[in-house]
Amino acid sequence: MRRLLYNSDGTNIFIYRDEVTPGDVFARVDEVADSQVTTFLICPNAGQNMYYPSRLVTMFEAAPDETNRLYRRMSDNLKRLVAEGHDPICIVVDRAREKGLEAFITFRMNELHDVNTPDSPLLCDFWKSHPEYRVGGHGVWGAEALDYAVPEVRAYFVALLTEVCERFNLDGLELDFMRFPRYLPPGPDEAVEHAAIMTGFVAAVRRMVEARGQARGRPILLSARVPSWLKGCRAIGLDPAEWTRRRLIDFLTVGPFLSTEVDIPVGEFKATCPGIPVYTSIEFGIGGRMMTPQMVRAAAAMLYDAGSDGIYSFNYFCAREVGLEPDFSVFQEIGGPETLAGTDKLYLVPTQAHQVPEVSLPSPMPVRVASGRTRTVLLRTPEPRPPAAVTARVEALEKLTPRDLRLEFNGKLLGEGARPANERLFDRPTPDQPVPLLLCLDFEIPPQLLRHTNEIVMAAERDVTVKWIAVAVRHG
Repeated sequence: MRRLLYNSDGTNIFIYRDEVTPGDVFARVDEVADSQVTTFLICPNAGQNMYYPSRLVTMFEAAPDETNRLYRRMSDNLKRLVAEGHDPICIVVDRAREKGLEAFITFRMNELHDVNTPDSPLLCDFWKSHPEYRVGGHGVWGAEALDYAVPEVRAYFVALLTEVCERFNLDGLELDFMRFPRYLPPGPDEAVEHAAIMTGFVAAVRRMVEARGQARGRPILLSARVPSWLKGCRAIGLDPAEWTRRRLIDFLTVGPFLSTEVDIPVGEFKATCPGIPVYTSIEFGIGGRMMTPQMVRAAAAMLYDAGSDGIYSFNYFCAREVGLEPDFSVFQEIGGPETLAGTDKLYLVPTQAHQVPEVSLPSPMPVRVASGRTRTVLLRTPEPRPPAAVTARVEALEKLTPRDLRLEFNGKLLGEGARPANERLFDRPTPDQPVPLLLCLDFEIPPQLLRHTNEIVMAAERDVTVKWIAVAVRHG
């Protein structure tokens, strides 16, 4: 089944105004409902606590002296909705189903926001009471993750997941292993043991959702969101191939940690997880910059071309956090390659951000081009229709003059690069600081040169460090 999945973290719903009403919550679902979106996923855990009055943990509540205005606002909104007789998460789930969408709970399996702030209302009593249950190692935040090798930790999460499946009228449950991707103590020698522990946990959740589905007479689908390559999955103890073999999950979403990756090796998941859909995740940002609609379209086109069965949007609403209204029109286009054909796109070979060691795909940039030497990069541009215009922009760490860098595109030497006339290749406001134009060169590419896979050869007259390559494809 092809899906277009939209992940909402809950915070963006309950934090954005002083007095959120059920109608305001409806609006956060409705803004994507009349599009190609098929599946609405709502996260119920505000950090380690819940957005609803749980029997097991505290509903998110800020202390009376809380100085964080957004925390205070969210706490007040949740408390008021409950006092009025509403379950905040239930409002979202029921509205999504009313609008004809699949309604999923997406549960963050090791939430680590604010772990370095002991008094934060995001931290739950279970985590605070059991420092001995933490994995250690893994750097600043990863060390504070709960250790799934501890039976009490696994039992705790199974209990929480059982509660949400019993409480809400769900179509499915997603285990989000990517926010944040640490579950076990570091140590490659324990890889097999770690995989067995995590597979046992997924199996326990599967038994629970099947029992709950049978009790209510309608199944609950189980999915998981995991790192974007199998090596990254193994690094944190996840074995989606074994889950598939044992029929523990109904579909799989693969994706990065907070920075879109356009070259996800979908094929390796399709080969090792046969018989289930494999979806790919697009993030709010790429390389520390906000994704524009043209970037989203290009990423979706590349991921479909790689074999993805659908696209999963994560954190798209975050534009509001920087004062911009999200452009939801992309959800009328990225539901399949057919509706992406003929749309303007911005294909990227980026420098990545938010790299998690051993988990994230290796970053393709930056590339050092030594004086008198060449470097080659490949870029896929799956365009079924011939474009009207194609422009390549090269961004370096050093100031560039037209003489510094030559570009050969699919065997054709391009004309001399020019200083860009505009800060952006497409006119879309973003919160990112504009890149100084002295670091960039634009090259016009004859549209007939564009292929499915393009070879870009860079030759330097002096040492140049190329940070980004962007190829703008225009059809209008």
